[in-house]
Amino acid sequence: MGKRALITAVIGGALLLAGLSGLIDRLTHGMLNVGWSAPVPWAMWLAFYIYFIGLSAGAFLISSLVYVFGMKQFERIGRLALFTALVSLLTALLFVWLDLGHMGRFFFVFTHPGFTSPLAWIVWLYTLYLILLTAEIWFVMRPSFVRGAEGKGWKAGLYRFLTFGVQDLGPKALERDRKVVRVLATIGIPLAIAFHGGTGTVFAVTIARAYWYGGLFPIMFLVSALASGGALLTAIVAFVIPNGLGEHREEVISLGQLLALLLFVDFLM
Repeated sequence: MGKRALITAVIGGALLLAGLSGLIDRLTHGMLNVGWSAPVPWAMWLAFYIYFIGLSAGAFLISSLVYVFGMKQFERIGRLALFTALVSLLTALLFVWLDLGHMGRFFFVFTHPGFTSPLAWIVWLYTLYLILLTAEIWFVMRPSFVRGAEGKGWKAGLYRFLTFGVQDLGPKALERDRKVVRVLATIGIPLAIAFHGGTGTVFAVTIARAYWYGGLFPIMFLVSALASGGALLTAIVAFVIPNGLGEHREEVISLGQLLALLLFVDFLM
């Protein structure tokens, strides 16, 4: 592990330990100490949820520049973008789960659907997105799993398990994987736009908060998601990956240029 990655892991671990007290309080006392009021109708969990779901959508859409549109300047960070999208999605769903009054009833959105609820549609879209994202990552990573399975030890055993018995690395198999990834990434673009635009729709129809509603909010959320996802990927590549700025200088510059454009569009809105 590089020095930067180690520092990041230590800081992240310290913050995680600091947050455990809040998690324990939530699990033991429920919503007693959340501090809701008329001026503050939503807890910080929802603020984090909106932030991380934007990171996920943005990172995924940037990965689509590689796997759908074939932009070679981002090819080396395509897998990182997909993994960032998955981790951000799971983190966002964790925060939503913590915000539920009865955490054990999370499945009610599937067993007792409300077809007129924007939030219900968003959850269903998240579920489809999670399945699609997991499948795309598997097809992208399958060749690496197969190569890793050739060794010995627990890591090789884990890689063998993750191949699910599909260990063909022939040209036809690899070409098939690329085609499947492109199809999944293409389907994922409107899906990511739909679920994060849907998150913006929740704000668009919440007229009780001045300056926090309006018809542009779904579009603003998409642009902000791309900007935040691009910023996160830029930070990871430049400061977390060992010698990332040296080995991926072109990717960092390209991401910075894309980020500047997105911030400009976001500012215009």
